[in-house]
Formats: sequence, structure tokens, C-alpha cells
Amino acid sequence: MADIQVSIIIVLYNSDMIKAERTIKSAISQKNIDFEIIISDDGSNNDPTDSIISIFKKYNFTNYKININPKNVGTVKNILSALKLSSGKYVYCISPGDMIYDDNTINYFFKFAEKNGARVCFGDYLDYRIVNEKTEILGRITSSVRTPFYCKKKSFTVYKILIMFGEGGILGPTFFREKSYALKYIGQVSETSKYVEDNTSVICSLADKIPIFYCDKKICWYEYGTGISRSEDNKWICRLLDDFRKTFEFLIVQHPKDIILRAAYKKRFSKGKCDKLFSMLVLVIMHPIACFKKHFLKNAESVAVSEKEKNLLSEKLNL
Repeated sequence: MADIQVSIIIVLYNSDMIKAERTIKSAISQKNIDFEIIISDDGSNNDPTDSIISIFKKYNFTNYKININPKNVGTVKNILSALKLSSGKYVYCISPGDMIYDDNTINYFFKFAEKNGARVCFGDYLDYRIVNEKTEILGRITSSVRTPFYCKKKSFTVYKILIMFGEGGILGPTFFREKSYALKYIGQVSETSKYVEDNTSVICSLADKIPIFYCDKKICWYEYGTGISRSEDNKWICRLLDDFRKTFEFLIVQHPKDIILRAAYKKRFSKGKCDKLFSMLVLVIMHPIACFKKHFLKNAESVAVSEKEKNLLSEKLNL
């Protein structure tokens, strides 16, 4: 059996099994890459094991593992438990409702990471939603720092500032990560964060001066309006902010001389005018160009969606 190049982790929690099947199908269809699929359930009310096995049998796929957490431990520890079972050099994590973009996506990102020596990279995505049984592609792409500020060491401070200051967040299912990187940093934030593993772990790695690489290619179809990171529920907003606050407080202890880290914490969580002023002064002194954030950020925007892409999504949704 060939060495596993990528472990595709699919995390469940009281998930719609039709959506889960679509996600699993998009993983099974990957070509030109040696991969495994790990299903990790976060203590759902009903054990999904039998349903998962039936799905894999339907598509005649055998290289999978099932991890069932006996109780709900939260998104971060659920992913971490799957990472500990993984065999791949790289890992990719996705949830039901979201689907890998096309059959060559994982192979493409594997080659990109290998070529660039990237321990962590990310790509773009397309939003879609289903309303009254009608599928709509919203055509939005990732909101993040513009391409030139990735893959260049001289720009590291700029994107460290933008991401830490909360101006360049990256969508979770667009990440592609080296397993050792994911184990280290998701393991680290598992002590401070319960639900946010993507951008909290990125902040940790930025504090350790690890660059993030951007790949100008779509990596997934993202079901708009279903993820907790996009929730408008005040309860969830508070929980996610608490994950970031605890992570920052941990990192400040670990990196007491990191002025950017301290300033970002004050900017995001302090209500004091003096703290806000301190944060802005650090931004200006450390890297004045980061003050022109609008020039270097690309917000979620509509992009042209081809007939080929419409057909591709339709095929993925059809079971």
C-alpha cells in the first residue's frame, strides 16, 4: 500500500447525513493522490457509525477510519482526536454541507505545498446555498490579505498584523496543512479554544514566525449560512470571541516581547481609549503600510461563475 500523502478529515456533530454523504463523496472522488478519509464525530445524539459505513460501501471505498467521541468535546478537540489517527503527511479538514471543489483539488494543493515548502496554505472558495430546493451560487471568494503578501518573507509583518488585528481572517475549509503543523498548533489551542481551530491556530503559528502561503485556486464549495463562524447568534459570537481572547492571553505569556501580539490583543478586546491609541501607534511604527489595509484586503466579492462550475456543483449535490 502506498504511503498516505493526505488525510481528509470530515468532522460531524448531529449532522444531516445527506449533506455528510455529499461531503464524503467529494472526498472519495479525489484523483492522482494517495489519501485516506477520517470521519470524526463529536458525541452526536445518535451514533452515525452504521450510516457512515453504508456510505463508504455504496461508493466501494475502504481506506477510511471512524472516530466516535463518547461525549461532546467541541470542534477543536474533535479535530485533534482525528489528527492523532491520521497517517498523511498533510491534512485537510471539512464539514458536512461543504464539498471539495473538484476531483483534482487535493492533488493540486499537495503539489503546491511540496513545491513551496508550505507548512500551511489556503485557497479560495465559492459560496452556495439551497433555498426551497433551488441551488444558488453566490460567487463569493475568501476575504483575506491580497496574494502578494503571501509567500514573501519581507511581507511577513504586514500579514501578521492584519490577521492578528482581525482584518484578514481565513475560512476554515480553505486550509491545507502539514500534519505536524496541525498537530502542534491545533493541540496548542485545544487548551484555550473550544470551537475556533483555524484562525486561532494561525495566530499561534504567526507568533512563531511561520509564514502562510496563498494558492490562487478554489479549494471548496462552502454552504453559506450554516457554519458557526458565520453565525449572527449573539451567544455564538460571544463563544467565538472568548476562544480568541483566551488564545491571545496564552500567547502573550508565551511571547512576552511580541509587541504586535500585545497591541492586537488590546485592539480586539480592550475598551480603553489609551489601549486603542497604543494599538494604533504600534501599527504605524511596526509597519506603516499595514495602515492602508483596504488596499491589501480583498473582501468577499462576486465572481463570474461558469456553466461548467454550475454543472460541477449540480453533480456534487446529486446523490
